[in-house]
Amino acid sequence: MSSNDEAPGDDLDVGRVVTVLFDNRWTILAVTLSVMVVASAYSLVATPIFRSDVLLLVEPKGGTLTGLDELSTLLGAESPSEAEIEIIRSRSLLGAVVKELSLDVVAEPKRIPIIGTWLAHKHKSNEPAEAFWGLDSYAWGGEAIKVETFEVRDPEFLEEEFSLIAREGNAFELRDPQGDLLLESSTGNSVQGSGVALHVVELRARPGTVFRLIRRSTEGVIRQLQQELMVIEKGKKTGIIQASLSGPDSRQIATILDAISAHYVRQNIDRRSEEASKTIDFLSAQLPSLKEQIEVSEKALNDYRSQKGSVDLTLEAQAALQQSVEIEKRISELELNRADLRRRFTENHPMLGATERQLHDLRATRKAVDDRLRELPESELQSARLMRDMKVSTELYTLLLNKSQELRVLKSGTVGNVRVIDFAAPGVLPEWPKRGLIVFFGLLGGMSLGIGLAMARRIIAPGVDSAEHLEMATGIGVYASVVHSDAQAEHERQMARSILTGRHSLLALSAPEDLAVEGLRSLRTSLQFAMLEAPNNIVMVTSSGPGRGKSFVCANTAWVLASAGKRVLLIDADLRRGRLNKFFGLQRTTGLTDVLRDGVDASNALHTVNESSLQFLAAGTTPPNPAELLGSERCRRLLEELASKFDVVIMDTPPILAVTDAGVLGRWTGVNLLVTRATRDTSREVVASLRVLSQAGVKVNGLVFNDVPFRPGVIGQYNYAYSYDNRS
Repeated sequence: MSSNDEAPGDDLDVGRVVTVLFDNRWTILAVTLSVMVVASAYSLVATPIFRSDVLLLVEPKGGTLTGLDELSTLLGAESPSEAEIEIIRSRSLLGAVVKELSLDVVAEPKRIPIIGTWLAHKHKSNEPAEAFWGLDSYAWGGEAIKVETFEVRDPEFLEEEFSLIAREGNAFELRDPQGDLLLESSTGNSVQGSGVALHVVELRARPGTVFRLIRRSTEGVIRQLQQELMVIEKGKKTGIIQASLSGPDSRQIATILDAISAHYVRQNIDRRSEEASKTIDFLSAQLPSLKEQIEVSEKALNDYRSQKGSVDLTLEAQAALQQSVEIEKRISELELNRADLRRRFTENHPMLGATERQLHDLRATRKAVDDRLRELPESELQSARLMRDMKVSTELYTLLLNKSQELRVLKSGTVGNVRVIDFAAPGVLPEWPKRGLIVFFGLLGGMSLGIGLAMARRIIAPGVDSAEHLEMATGIGVYASVVHSDAQAEHERQMARSILTGRHSLLALSAPEDLAVEGLRSLRTSLQFAMLEAPNNIVMVTSSGPGRGKSFVCANTAWVLASAGKRVLLIDADLRRGRLNKFFGLQRTTGLTDVLRDGVDASNALHTVNESSLQFLAAGTTPPNPAELLGSERCRRLLEELASKFDVVIMDTPPILAVTDAGVLGRWTGVNLLVTRATRDTSREVVASLRVLSQAGVKVNGLVFNDVPFRPGVIGQYNYAYSYDNRS
């Protein structure tokens, strides 16, 4: 026997993983089907989630009238799409939507958990459905409520659930979260009292139907809407913005999206109109001073001409004058633009820096032109300066006056640079649940869970699953591997229900071609060879614990030996819980206990099985001292006497790890077998059983590997070969 407590093959390799999965195939299948059923049920009763969206276009041009593109500098640069997205998601815009649609008031029918929403969607009529199972307080479909106002004065009642109960004739009553009555009214009336204000516009329900009424925090609703609202730009730098929203009420989410787009467009128009108004005010403030400059320039020019007369300028002077006029005009425009930019931006703004650089360049050019003008005769120089001042003032005044008028036209016809391409449409088909996808993932999840349970069970209770691993763990040969038999499993169930009372349940007799019986025939052959070198013909069979199939092996092996012409005696030596008698449809009375304790003649206690060469000695009445009886000298003499009368004596003894009876009897037997059960016994238990028997002076000749899972196509799993399978 190996001294190691662990089998070398206890670690899972690929082959053993496949074996574990095959052995647990029905468990995996059952778990998979169960999860799929749950997933299918969920896909049917889950609340449908609809999705809707709107498309908005942010146009690059600021105005809609031709000829006003030059105003872009005064009206400012366009906002990028990222900025527009943040505007749509802003608290100010969404807050206006929440207030307009009363989204901070939750008013909905109270439905039965899990299946209530599903049943309500199945109800297609607008009339309230009849209540099921007498549950009149729940809504079953067709109910409707619209609350225009619901205010609570105490902040502690925010997010708390009030109950609105429908009564006859559009009447209702409102109860607080503790169920106390707050007020009674009817639809269409605004009522106040007990710290609440309520106005119900519409109510359609059976009398007694309960509605959930919650006054939510406005800030909380805005934050939730910000989280749920998806706003993205369709494509890169396209200016097309998509806003989408999902929810259980397709009409409501479409209404919310349309309200968001309407507020956004209106806000855009107001923003542009306000910008135009500010620019008009700025221009209007500059016009009086420019007009005054024109008057001063005209007077100075007229006075000069009155004194000096008209002065004809040379072509060179006229060219220099015209250039000077253009430069002065441009400088004046830039100074006005700089003043407007300082009104709207800080000194570090890039546009202000660009304007300052342009002014610097123009002033340098103006200095060069002035130097050229100074070369003119004094009369021409003075006349040129006066004419320049008058022209600059006049043209600048005319420009600003025209721009002011154009801005007034633009303001009155402002439509903004944003428009709605696609309005929101209520969803027809729900976005969720996707039944096919749920069932598919249910299949994958069920298989994963089933495989996980199988592997966990294998890890937690690592039972030996092959004869090779059993031999490696113990150093003792496996005499036979007995395949699991469905027929025997049915026999066991019938025995447990006492259906087979009075009838035998021997598998070797009822189904001699079963593969399990073929394994027992292999055991018969191994026993015959083992008994050639044994001191006597007594075979003791034990196991590590109960439920290993020890009694099944004893009873059917005894029948197989008898069928081969052997005179066989089967003894039920489990005086505590012996049940071998059930395999033959016999009672336990008058058996081994009675022979050893009361002196009953053994021949009178034997039963012949089915008129064969197999005889059976039951356990008898339960004694108070089983170990003492089995270890007595009288028991030894009885075994010697019985062994002389039969070719083979097989003794079914109690599990060795439970009691010491097998260790006591094993001293007098010729061949000792330990029955192990596939995937049930661990290598530790088997090694411990062998150690206990060895300490009692009992040598185990061989192992019986019982209840081995049948694996079609797997050869070499058992210590015998077969070429047929009547079950296939």
